Amino acid sequence: MLESSGFNQWANKYDGDIMEGDKKGYPFAGYFQTLSLIQQFILEYDSGRRILDIGVGTGLLTEVLYQNGYEITGVDFSAKMLEKAREKMPGARLLLADMESDLIDKIAGERFDFILSTYTLHHIPDNEKVRLLIDLSGNLTRKGAILIGDIAFENAVQRAKVKNESPGWDDSEFYFAADEIQKALAGYPFRSTYTQTSLCSGVLILQRLQSE
Repeated sequence: MLESSGFNQWANKYDGDIMEGDKKGYPFAGYFQTLSLIQQFILEYDSGRRILDIGVGTGLLTEVLYQNGYEITGVDFSAKMLEKAREKMPGARLLLADMESDLIDKIAGERFDFILSTYTLHHIPDNEKVRLLIDLSGNLTRKGAILIGDIAFENAVQRAKVKNESPGWDDSEFYFAADEIQKALAGYPFRSTYTQTSLCSGVLILQRLQSE
């Protein structure tokens, strides 16, 4: 299981490290383009204003939405990261929880118009990603959507290509191939779209089909 201690230590430097990393290659190339695509989708999508951000970190993604009047529930397993997020979003609801253990229990019975996660799900295997996404679908409103921005690839071939060209590739993490995740979710009521935002990042959007 991923430990929070390293992220607690990283909290004070996180924003600066990400801004620097976005200018380079793997793993953070395209970071802010990924965030921007998600923010733009939400600002233009006619749903509601309740947002759940899983792995909210320092609030880099949701600060813009908070400033636009969205109701933010942010979840992270790092208390120090949540402290930084609270500085940016003092009126947000911020919860200390772990997506691998107590997250689903802490949001039981709640409904959100958007469920977001950026640069978080690569810490868990793909079968756990799929199970988490299925579980979270029960927390969506009728027109809700799940948006995942992460280190990701259109397919396994593209992932292997970037791996071969990227010194420092981390084999302990689980970077998904979009076509594999989409196939695993094919039997569930989602309309799925994927956009590659850089050589090593992309956004998967799962819009709930309105059959109710």
